Amino acid sequence: MRIRLSPGLLTGMIALLIASVNMLIDVMPPQYGWPLFAVGFVTTAVSLRLASGSRWPLRRQPPRELPELPDAFRGRDRELAEMIAAHDHWDRKRAPATVFIQGPPRIGKAVMAARLARRLAGKYADGVLHFDLKYAGERVVADALRHFLTQLGWPPGPEEFTVDTLQAALRKRIRGRRILFVVLRARQVGQVQKLLPNEPGCGLVVTSRAVLAPSLQRPQIRLEEPDAVTSAEIVLALANDVAADADSLAVVLERTRRYPPALVEAGQSAFAQNGLGWVAATYGNGSYETTTVPGSVADLTEGYQEEYLRLNDEERHAYELLSLVPAQTFVPWVLRPLSAGVGRPIEHVTATLTLSNLAAAGLLIAIDSADAGIRKCFPRYRFPPLARQHAARRLEARGEVEGARRALRHAVLLAACEVMGIQVERPPEAVGWMPQEEGWQDGIKASESFWVRAEHANLAEAAVLAGELGEPDACAGLAIRLGGIVGAPVTTRAMMAALFAAARACAGSGRTRWPRPSSPTRWPWRSTPPRSSRRTTCWRPGYGGRRSCG
Repeated sequence: MRIRLSPGLLTGMIALLIASVNMLIDVMPPQYGWPLFAVGFVTTAVSLRLASGSRWPLRRQPPRELPELPDAFRGRDRELAEMIAAHDHWDRKRAPATVFIQGPPRIGKAVMAARLARRLAGKYADGVLHFDLKYAGERVVADALRHFLTQLGWPPGPEEFTVDTLQAALRKRIRGRRILFVVLRARQVGQVQKLLPNEPGCGLVVTSRAVLAPSLQRPQIRLEEPDAVTSAEIVLALANDVAADADSLAVVLERTRRYPPALVEAGQSAFAQNGLGWVAATYGNGSYETTTVPGSVADLTEGYQEEYLRLNDEERHAYELLSLVPAQTFVPWVLRPLSAGVGRPIEHVTATLTLSNLAAAGLLIAIDSADAGIRKCFPRYRFPPLARQHAARRLEARGEVEGARRALRHAVLLAACEVMGIQVERPPEAVGWMPQEEGWQDGIKASESFWVRAEHANLAEAAVLAGELGEPDACAGLAIRLGGIVGAPVTTRAMMAALFAAARACAGSGRTRWPRPSSPTRWPWRSTPPRSSRRTTCWRPGYGGRRSCG
């Protein structure tokens, strides 16, 4: 091992030499010789220790870097219990206990990490460390490693300047110790791999918008918007409004979509203004968008905007167009007619990959169907709270709305007619709109009730379009299905518009027989369809009763 001659080492060696000579020839008095020898020995030992590359710890107390926990935190007991159970499972297996907390922007991941760290701090005698990666790249990983080494009392030297050398130094220092690391806002799997401890007694808590846990074969807890009871507790705790009525609270919860930042802003605004009644009344006059809270200037979609700016142009455009889908959930193929409606057609594989990338960025949420066949044919997605409003605002700036919306309605109508076995006229540009999965009609027919519930709003728009295009069979068939199974949420206006369109289509078509549905749907008023006759009595809206039409 090469030892570098430093001023401290040189001073200690000189002191030792003088003390040794004094002992031999007895030049100095004994009260000066021995202290000089002790100083020279200690100085030389310290200099040799530092010159060899080893550093003694600068602190004795274990670090306790616990993230801040806000006072208004409520609920999440079930998620916290799942995180503790996942941590204990890996800890019992003598493996680094790693827990991933995943969810859309500003859903409360950092708060849950802080609460989990406080619950687990007693199990880690050698300290708790945390670092915020801020969704940056690989460069910030080196900063995190340097921070951990410094807090442990081993500030990195000039020779440890790469991520690999810093990682090796950190793993050397935590050997045989129990330390909990809390890493906030990770973006890539590579970041977590560099920070993942290899010591069985250590733990790691990671928060991320992207889905990272499956790649590392670790447990993941996904955070959704809180339930209505927890949301009400958050608002009332911040508003401090003892006179708040249930109606005002219901309006606030509905307009905020139970999105945690919106709940906090609404409670603080009610406390600063005139209570929840004022916030609800201001919401009701329509002067405020859902992305803002009355009495506050904060933009609640700031987290979505950060991820939106990281997308490429095709992904941004797809994210904006998906806000036109009336249904709460949707499948990747809807992106094909939406893009074709604005003159930018895409392939089915591209649409599937684009929605997968949007879900990885936290701008969409992948959901599982209760039916295995539907889940296999059609992976479904939905928007996180307020993300649809953010995408709609971005789309308005482009001005590409009507063409995409009409193309989507027409594509849904054509797909529904294929399922029902009804022939309708197809426009030439609709060739590339249909789903390309093999046997997709069979998957829908096997779970038609789920299909109607999931696509209720889309089918209602398609029924209205069928009435406008003069397709009575399609309009009546969709109206029958929509009347038999009512999905949630659905507005009375949309359902009645579809039923009136079916009635107008049958009244104005000169038909002598009602269309027979392809599925075994029972007619609501009698066991068999009415017999054919030259003239049929039907109800026409606006004429005050029954009228002969034939």
